Amino acid sequence: MANYASTVLLEARAKQQDKYAKKFEGRPENSMLMDLFLRNRDITIPNLADLRSSTTRATKIIYPTKTDYTINSTKSCSPTGEQGDSSIVTLSWATKQVEVITSLKRHNGNEYSMVESLAWELLMAEQALWKDSAVSMESALLAYLEANRTQVASTNDVHATWDAINYNYDMAYADLGNFYNFMFDDLQRNNYSGTMLDAYNTGFSGYIRSQVNQGQANATNSAFQYTNPFDFVGYPCNFINNSTSDLSTHYIIPEGGVCILDWNDPVNREGRVVGDSEWGTYQSRFFPGIMLDLFTKTACADTSSSGGGTQDFTTTYEMSFNYAVAKQPLSTSGETPIFKTNILSS
Repeated sequence: MANYASTVLLEARAKQQDKYAKKFEGRPENSMLMDLFLRNRDITIPNLADLRSSTTRATKIIYPTKTDYTINSTKSCSPTGEQGDSSIVTLSWATKQVEVITSLKRHNGNEYSMVESLAWELLMAEQALWKDSAVSMESALLAYLEANRTQVASTNDVHATWDAINYNYDMAYADLGNFYNFMFDDLQRNNYSGTMLDAYNTGFSGYIRSQVNQGQANATNSAFQYTNPFDFVGYPCNFINNSTSDLSTHYIIPEGGVCILDWNDPVNREGRVVGDSEWGTYQSRFFPGIMLDLFTKTACADTSSSGGGTQDFTTTYEMSFNYAVAKQPLSTSGETPIFKTNILSS
């Protein structure tokens, strides 16, 4: 039953413990893409703090481009030299917004107080914003990975086969036990090394656990590929689905290859109150350090149909996340640091 009508005092029932409410009814979708994009973003975008506090949203990031210098075989008295250059990445900003409304009279004689219900509803609204919706941030970030996967990759001496039509690597099912071991070579053939971030469908987690537990004393030792130099960090995602021909789907990114920027409107940062409207900020309970724009509006409304009153005091809370997703710029057309890889099902 909606609007807390099932929790009036007359029924005198004990409230469910908060920790179990979060574990069961309030459990979030299992998806970790936001964590991937937030990882080391201060390194990815060195002036991140300035971008976040600027009075206008940054629209461009300048970066140096690689110069193909000419190698000569003789000395010269009149060397001409070659000059480097730079380029610009244009940021595309978007906003995701979610709203919560509370009613003062709806909570008169109710087991749940205004404070209790508001805390829970704000948490659930924010959870929907980040994870639980087909238009949540997790879904948006997955769409970004898919749309921005590299169209350029090495085809020389690799374990996986590069599909130049669908822009992904295909790894044979027979190589499942050496997936990270072999992919490290593939990424080195693309001149990447160090820590790799892997966003994959949740069903692959079982294979990871199986391989990690194959230690030195077992017949097959596959645990080595989960330590340096094969340093892969996994981010399972329920939203990643495989085609019928694939056992698993992966988006592998050298660390620092992608990031997400956020920005707050100066009016919200400063705080303003005008009549029944108030502007402020709200720190994310899912991602501490991320600040959402918070707009609050009070009004008189008839809430009698939901257990309130004909002349009720209502407050609407609007939480907004202003963001831009970015990847490390590369001057070769179609090349990005996002490598989509499929392990074939047979």
